[in-house]
Amino acid sequence: MMEHSAKLENLHYFVEEAGKLALEAGLSPTEATRVELCVEEVVVNIVNYAYPDETGVVRMECSSDDEKFIVTISDEGVSFDMSLQTPPDITSSAAERGIGGLGIFLVKELMDEVEYRRENDTNILVLGKKL
Repeated sequence: MMEHSAKLENLHYFVEEAGKLALEAGLSPTEATRVELCVEEVVVNIVNYAYPDETGVVRMECSSDDEKFIVTISDEGVSFDMSLQTPPDITSSAAERGIGGLGIFLVKELMDEVEYRRENDTNILVLGKKL
């Protein structure tokens, strides 16, 4: 388990650790890069939105079994269930589409499992990638 302040300057710790452990678990370099991209998107969203009035903490734990690599990211910030977000209209132009939503869409597309829950004032996001 790793834990750092929810600051952009700490982003690389999460991304690098997730990528390293994904490779060690048996994911291909391409799939490990996809995991890194998803971790980056989630952590950036936590930094930017979870703690509007203070700086909180982001925690990440990675594990694997015979079937999948799992990244669990948690924080005590504002509750946000990305699974409830409607997908952006990717058929319209960027000007018509507006800002936001593409990162969440990307995470849902690149990961095989995305599960959110809120327990004891803690956001817990579980991302799974099949091995």
